[in-house]
Amino acid sequence: ALELAAAVAASRDLRLLWVNIRRGADWGGTAELSNLGLGAAAAEANFIERRNSRGLLNRSAVLGAALADISLLATAHAFVGTAASWLSRLALLCVIGQSGSVP
Repeated sequence: ALELAAAVAASRDLRLLWVNIRRGADWGGTAELSNLGLGAAAAEANFIERRNSRGLLNRSAVLGAALADISLLATAHAFVGTAASWLSRLALLCVIGQSGSVP
């Protein structure tokens, strides 16, 4: 993240925007990057869907963060994400809808 911030600071053509939301623990007890080094079954227990089924999620915080992310991403001129994520797919479709072209 620091390298990206430095590159943006050195450029006149780039702006770096983000949604400042503490994810992870604030969303239901799982710290960021807590799945690193875990096997598939153990990591799956931390997936948002599994935490939701156990009643561990702050659903209002998750929805608010998702809507803020989509709102900001819809105005992007570039997007780096994964097609495996539904939120990434939605963000890319919003970018295409707003700009009329694929970034």
